Amino acid sequence: MADCYIEVGGKEFEVELHNTVTARIIYDHLPLNGSVQRWGDEIFFDVALPAVTVEKSAQKKLAMGDLAFWVEGSSICLVFGKTPLSTNNEAISAKPINVFGRVLGDLTLLRDIQEGELINISKP
Repeated sequence: MADCYIEVGGKEFEVELHNTVTARIIYDHLPLNGSVQRWGDEIFFDVALPAVTVEKSAQKKLAMGDLAFWVEGSSICLVFGKTPLSTNNEAISAKPINVFGRVLGDLTLLRDIQEGELINISKP
């Protein structure tokens, strides 16, 4: 069973959360929703979670399907391909971000998502 779900553009994806402080804070605040913004093949949306701080495990190199929290921008980010800072096939963020989960399923479906579409993360 999934820990939570993401709905965007009429599509639903299962999410497995990691055992991190950020994951627990986000789970406790679900449901969260917002308006999609894009940065290359990354979807992100702003949320107000002031209790989240940069964790020691924060990273800049990301894997496809990583779900992360960017503290400086107070945004949840979903990586499904290359970002503008990518080299080769690695997704690279501008700053270290807290990876708190993994999105499962066919991530190529996210390529059609447009800025401004609604995105929702909810509990099962």
